[in-house]
Amino acid sequence: MDPARLDRELARRGWNATDLAKAAGISVATMSAARSGRPVANATVCKIAEALLKLMPPMVIADLGAGEGTISQLMAQRAKRVIAVDNSARVIVQRIRFFFVTLHPNAQ
Repeated sequence: MDPARLDRELARRGWNATDLAKAAGISVATMSAARSGRPVANATVCKIAEALLKLMPPMVIADLGAGEGTISQLMAQRAKRVIAVDNSARVIVQRIRFFFVTLHPNAQ
């Protein structure tokens, strides 16, 4: 997470890190840890991503290095379209493809 970029984007929308923490349902201390690059739980990252998605208009998003698709799944709920890419054939076949083919027609 790039704190300077995050702050710029939040400011454009009239938000700050405290507002984002509140929208994500996490403490300000946890938001501070995430912004500084310290390890935080995957569930925390998902909560932050969900809150950020509420600020974005629907758009086409490329998730490069999508892994198991956790963030891609969140984005697919609000994005116009999500293209998830990963270099592991096993991951693509077992996880991403199942999710997107069966549940989200706006994802590739």
